Amino acid sequence: MTRRGYQRYKGQWKLPQEIELLEKKRTQETAQQEWFQKLKRWRGWLGSDREQQALANIRAIDDPVAIKALALGLRDDSSANARLLYLEALAKIDTIEAARAMAIASISDPVEEVRLTCLDYLQTKKRPEVVAYYVGKLKDKNNHVVNLAAVGLGRMKDPSATGPLIKALVTTHKYKIVKPGGDGAMSTTFGSGGSGMSMGGGPKYVRRQIPNQTVLDALVALTGRNFNFDERAWQYWYTAQKKSAPSLDARRD
Repeated sequence: MTRRGYQRYKGQWKLPQEIELLEKKRTQETAQQEWFQKLKRWRGWLGSDREQQALANIRAIDDPVAIKALALGLRDDSSANARLLYLEALAKIDTIEAARAMAIASISDPVEEVRLTCLDYLQTKKRPEVVAYYVGKLKDKNNHVVNLAAVGLGRMKDPSATGPLIKALVTTHKYKIVKPGGDGAMSTTFGSGGSGMSMGGGPKYVRRQIPNQTVLDALVALTGRNFNFDERAWQYWYTAQKKSAPSLDARRD
């Protein structure tokens, strides 16, 4: 094996290139664990007499290796103030991975201030990866997510989102009807395909088409036009624009 360039590495034969990659991965994982420990320690100082030191330490983070720890803190920490602090550090690092963590939080965080702060940071530059993430969320089963994605696209102001936004102007939602004896409310689940109410003795559903105001707002912000919820009018205008200016949206229909 040695004649063929292989070396023994932790009980296995590996090529030098493989060993180098494995060592890099091990070094990165070790560094990530160190950041988890540091962030946990500094988080514990918040609210104590060492809070100012904790704030300074977290705000000084500029190491991309810390992104994983910061992103998990942003996802899991119960304190909105702590999450805002992690956002500040992620925005300072400003890599694709950091931007993705902020994009996810801009939709998933339960606190509006945190979601809007994410967008404040994200809108400072062109971010195709973030735009693509929001476009994907326009098809989410949860209508609330669809509308939050539209808010993000309106702030990003990327013309490539025009087509997907037009398709999301009006979305079809499936509502579960509570059986007799319940509170008479409907659940807010979203589905595609299917027809009318379900039959038989199982749960019953009804489908409704819902116009999405935030999608319309995003389209108006992007295009300077307003055809309300007339998808056909929007599509006609959009097709004409693409014919006269192909660069409007070269990547999507």
